[in-house]
Amino acid sequence: ARVGTRAGRIVRLIRLTRLMRLTKLIRIGRIYAAISDEVTMSERQTVDARKGSKGGKEMSLGRRYSSMENLNLRLKTAKQEQGKNTVAAAMVEMTISKVIVGVLLMLFVMSMIENVEGDSSAIVALKQLHLVSSMLNTTSFTKLVNDYLVNQKHCFYLRVNDTVYLDTWEEFKGQRSAEIEFLFLPNMPGEDEKFAPGEWTEGTVEAWYDVKKKEDGQANTNIMTTGFVITLLLGWMLVFHKHSKRFAAKIAVPLQVIGSDMKRVSQLIFRDEQPMSSNTLEIQKIQDAFFQMKNAIHSFAKYVPKEIVLNMTLHRKMAKLGVIPRHITIFFSDIAGFTTICESLQPNEILKMLSEYFTAMSSIIVETEGILLEFIGDAILAIWNAPYDVNDHAIACISATLQMQKKLKELKSSWEKAGYPPIAIRCGIHTDSVFVGNLGAPERMKYGVMGDGVNLASRLEELNKRYGTQQLISDKTYSCPRVTKVFILRHVDKVVVKGRSKATDLYEVCGFFHEKLEDWRDEFNKAYADAMKLYFNQEFTDASDKFEDAKNFKPDKTDLSCDLLRSRCWNYLENPPGEDWDGSSVLT
Repeated sequence: ARVGTRAGRIVRLIRLTRLMRLTKLIRIGRIYAAISDEVTMSERQTVDARKGSKGGKEMSLGRRYSSMENLNLRLKTAKQEQGKNTVAAAMVEMTISKVIVGVLLMLFVMSMIENVEGDSSAIVALKQLHLVSSMLNTTSFTKLVNDYLVNQKHCFYLRVNDTVYLDTWEEFKGQRSAEIEFLFLPNMPGEDEKFAPGEWTEGTVEAWYDVKKKEDGQANTNIMTTGFVITLLLGWMLVFHKHSKRFAAKIAVPLQVIGSDMKRVSQLIFRDEQPMSSNTLEIQKIQDAFFQMKNAIHSFAKYVPKEIVLNMTLHRKMAKLGVIPRHITIFFSDIAGFTTICESLQPNEILKMLSEYFTAMSSIIVETEGILLEFIGDAILAIWNAPYDVNDHAIACISATLQMQKKLKELKSSWEKAGYPPIAIRCGIHTDSVFVGNLGAPERMKYGVMGDGVNLASRLEELNKRYGTQQLISDKTYSCPRVTKVFILRHVDKVVVKGRSKATDLYEVCGFFHEKLEDWRDEFNKAYADAMKLYFNQEFTDASDKFEDAKNFKPDKTDLSCDLLRSRCWNYLENPPGEDWDGSSVLT
């Protein structure tokens, strides 16, 4: 009966497993049914649309194929989600299968060690002896009795009819009555009657048992069973711990890699590396989505100043319209004669040359802590000291300008080998308080600057062509701390640019103080400075001669700024500017 009970448990476990599989199949069936309904609806809509015009028919067919492709994709996704590569499937495989194996193993071992003896088996065997006692001969019956005694190890007295087959009563006389059990067939004595083995004569079969030994054996069996269960649980805990760590690693390690990569992306650090491979469907989806997001952010960062985006991400800010006044240094540059260069090159050659040029210039701007705001055709607009503070931002901007000129000389040889014409740039630098921030519309904005100072920087870049210089700075940039101690500067002119009423002193940046310049530069600058003093004192005749002397210090004996100031001196000799003249010239 007990063996049958254990078999029933196993059958119930098997039924439970089948029920789980059936539930899974029902879920898949529901998905198939939902998708089939959508297919049917799509086909109906297609048939209805066919009744329309030819164009409508073609459109309906296109929609049908598009819908079918979408449904096929959903069907494929549903199959994957029901597959073995999902987290849920992995957990089921890790838990259910091992639990079933553990339960089956426990039932099997417990059936081996469990004591199957009991009162019901002893009574059944004793009844059998009572029934066959008159049917068998003495020898056969004696053998059957011996088998009974072998099975009933706790029996110490056995009498069948008038024959006593076992009598060890003397050994158990000292035991308590609670530790002794007896059975009589066909009649049992009353509960109040007390007697010893052999004293009850009304019973045909009489058997006495040592309950203490039986209970001790049952206790030992219980101890063994409990020990086995505890050992099995501990072992299964170790197995689950091992498999859980492995399972957790399959999920945690790829997620940790994605988390580290997300941290780098938040800092706009992009690495060209393949994601860690994973067999888990959910991890694959996360990796694919993150890879697409990473590429989108990487592409987006190339359209806007990287430092601006990084500043917003680090401070957890959202981009919104707004500007603030800020004291910055503004830089404009332009390629001299770019129209002529474009006429001499093919479009792909222009693109390649500009790409190398912009790459070199933007690297210098970033290295000197500047922000490249935008490329305007062949021109560059950059700022220093926004959105974050830059120490000595005027010096940083002027240094970047000189580095750009030096870099162009390095690129000149490689461009000449490729058949490209040499490039020369003109730069304008101005330091002022302007408005800085996000400009545009709520759905489309850019980080930029606006104000009178921005326009002046652009004018300075254009004035380089007038004076034959490469980089001009304003008087406000000239007045910034340490500028005159770091750079060699030449006072070129004092003008009122178009759109302004206040005069601006213009200075040419000749180079760093610690670098050796051309041999003629010192004499030229000194002679030009003397000529400017005479010019501002309205000694125009002497100033004109001094400008001519300064020009002669140059190797080619030419200088546009000297020629311009000489012609102005001649004009003022004919038309004196007046006593209140501040030395400026109004440009139109």
